[in-house]
Amino acid sequence: MTQPTRATRSDATRILVTRFLHKLGRLLVSPERLLTVLAFVIGTVTGLGAIGFSLLIDVMTRLYYEQIGDSLRQRELFLWLLPLLPASAGLLVGLITTYFAPEAEGHGVPEVMDAMIRKGGRIRPRVAGAKAVASALTIGSGGSAGTEGPIIQIGAAIGSGFGQWLRCSLNDIRVLIGCGAAAGIAAIFNAPIAGVLFSVEVLLRDVSLRSFVPIIIASVLSTTVVQAYKGESEALFPVPQQVTGQTAEPVYQFTVPEMGNYVLLGLVCGLVAVTFVKALYATEDLFRKLPVHRVLKPVIGALLLGLLTIGTLALIDDAIPPPPAHRTVMRGEGLPAIMGNGYPIIDRTLAPESYAVPGGWQVRVLLVLLVAKVLATCLTLGSGGSGGVFAPSLFMGATAGGAFGLLMQHVPGFAGVSPGAYALVGMAAVVAASIHAPLTATLMLFELTRDYKVILPIMAAGVTALAVARWIEPASIYTMKLLRRGIGLGSSELRMLQRISAREIPRITAPVVRPEDPIDKVVRLMRTSTANDFVVVDRNGRLAGMVLGDDLRTILLESEAVPLLNVSDVLRGDIPTVRPDDTLDTILEKFSQAPVQALPVLSERDGGAHELLTRAAVMNRYQQALSEASGKRGRRVRGEESES
Repeated sequence: MTQPTRATRSDATRILVTRFLHKLGRLLVSPERLLTVLAFVIGTVTGLGAIGFSLLIDVMTRLYYEQIGDSLRQRELFLWLLPLLPASAGLLVGLITTYFAPEAEGHGVPEVMDAMIRKGGRIRPRVAGAKAVASALTIGSGGSAGTEGPIIQIGAAIGSGFGQWLRCSLNDIRVLIGCGAAAGIAAIFNAPIAGVLFSVEVLLRDVSLRSFVPIIIASVLSTTVVQAYKGESEALFPVPQQVTGQTAEPVYQFTVPEMGNYVLLGLVCGLVAVTFVKALYATEDLFRKLPVHRVLKPVIGALLLGLLTIGTLALIDDAIPPPPAHRTVMRGEGLPAIMGNGYPIIDRTLAPESYAVPGGWQVRVLLVLLVAKVLATCLTLGSGGSGGVFAPSLFMGATAGGAFGLLMQHVPGFAGVSPGAYALVGMAAVVAASIHAPLTATLMLFELTRDYKVILPIMAAGVTALAVARWIEPASIYTMKLLRRGIGLGSSELRMLQRISAREIPRITAPVVRPEDPIDKVVRLMRTSTANDFVVVDRNGRLAGMVLGDDLRTILLESEAVPLLNVSDVLRGDIPTVRPDDTLDTILEKFSQAPVQALPVLSERDGGAHELLTRAAVMNRYQQALSEASGKRGRRVRGEESES
């Protein structure tokens, strides 16, 4: 038998590759299939990104608190020089957020929402790397922040990057951003359901089956990637178990008589959440007014954080219980209590043995930690540090709930309650009230603990906390930042308009004239052009303004003046311009500001205005969007009627 030659094998390989690419092309013809394929890719990449981000935080933590920290402890200088550890990282964070990626500052989620509303879903790819490094420096050096905000922004940047690279529509880019955000939450918390709900409840706010399926795929796949790397699928904060015979039951028993207590706890947690949100933005305002360079503001915040930590350690006087015996050492165990993500303290508040006397939790200690954590997070993020607000919110809820549970033990009829159960419910209540997402908070705590019995008390406390928070402050910790920038989320119709960009609306070629051209030239153009208004550019090709058809018709009534006029005599320089990423709501607002039939569209390539967006085209696209929305609602109603 003759052996295949190298040329024959090469031809066979080429044929196989060609067939594969042909089939892949046919697969991706449908936008829905493309979204599904991209969901797999984004879920995988975000899962790998979450692994790398976690490793980077571990490296920074070991550097600051094992190598440098142990060296300082040996010389008995740790407490004296503690503020310098986060301050040194704060300088690097300030440089990154000032000169490389300002979007990496703060807790990240409002920047993602801003990009979805105002920037056509465009997030610069560099934001992913900048956010990872800045947040790892902040959290690893002891800054009071969490990992979920950064990984949401990282995942969103990955989704947006793929959407921009493949030139997807604005609506599809929004879905891909939702995929990245869901994948990030799922990967960092090992909570795929919570990741999906966060994306739907907080980011997208209204979702169809077309977008829901890719988000689920990305969330599940990123969780799978992380679990495969770790080789385990444990809950982040498992509820302690007691073994009875052949079965293991959770230590905490949520009884019906206690439901009133959980409602009262929800009221307390709502107040805690509102206090945190208002304090955070008050701190931002304070640091914004400081007369120092922007690079130095995270340094100042970190120095104050170090001083606050020293004061907190003096107040609690080593009154924190030891780690639970059944748990392995958690990340950040070597950091002072209010620094880092706070997971070790959260773990202690959930352990029943941590409330045993002597040496257990005291109400005074838990309240000191609660207040100190609020201040620490405000100093970290309000000064320009980088990190999330989920972990601090969990910490605040756990300490508030634990203190509430200890107090309930002194109420007749509730002497036997477990404070750890109240700490668990408090975590979800503060998160729900902070981000205004009770479903996300409920399902997240279920996945963090894997105890289905927590759902009923968490729902009672979470809804109460949210009602209290909304009554005092209607905006969440995310939307308040947008409102302070003058960005409103609006109604469902407004969100529908925000999903359509200028790229999706037909445009016409712009007739161009120069300021020195005679009006006669414009009049001749009117007879051959479909446009009523004309773009005026200077000698460098830059937009100088427009000549409006209404103005020309007025001039033509005085025909003897036409030969004496140039374009510059009737030029209007105050006409709004449209960018390709402007959404339909913004475009409609611009049309309302000027008496024109068309607006110039600025080119991304050279900044010139080569095209016009007509009022008629905008209204046609608006009507089409309304028809599509009503058609979907009609199909849903008909489907429900047929099922009934």
